[in-house]
Amino acid sequence: PGQPYLADTAGWAAEAIVGHHLGAGAAGPDSSGGVRVDSLDVDEDGNGDAWLTLTSRSGKTRIGRAILEDAHLTPEWNAVYSGSGSGFDRGGVSSPVVFSVDGEQLMLHAGFRNGRSTIGLASTADGQEWTSEGEVLSTGADWESVSLVPSSIQSLPDGDLRLWYAGSDGARWRIGA
Repeated sequence: PGQPYLADTAGWAAEAIVGHHLGAGAAGPDSSGGVRVDSLDVDEDGNGDAWLTLTSRSGKTRIGRAILEDAHLTPEWNAVYSGSGSGFDRGGVSSPVVFSVDGEQLMLHAGFRNGRSTIGLASTADGQEWTSEGEVLSTGADWESVSLVPSSIQSLPDGDLRLWYAGSDGARWRIGA
């Protein structure tokens, strides 16, 4: 997970943080089962936001945020996004990838329902109050028939964005774009 293009701007510290697990409860009761750092949105000095998957003791996943400053990660208390609560993500959300387009913050995330995951989109003006924009990529019929999880967004030279994601058919995970 994470954003590979950050390695060029944030250096090794950013790469070392993504994929790291924090202690259970580090971000409040929503994280009583553990915290995973999924992606970073940082400036040229390596300071900014870390986006987290919070897991409760019951296994429900939500999305949290931590502030990354001077190589110190400080999780905010409780989740900033729990999904729409119905439809494709009613079983929980995880694996946030946050990026900006024309000044608006957007988040791709995995949404869980009935043992499957697809990719959804949420938007925010302030990084705290997120609005679900719905499912943007559903499972296919082949190697990505059971689960999809966003991994990163790549900025292309022409200004377009490319989503890199992991997909599974239930037996094996693969990478797609």
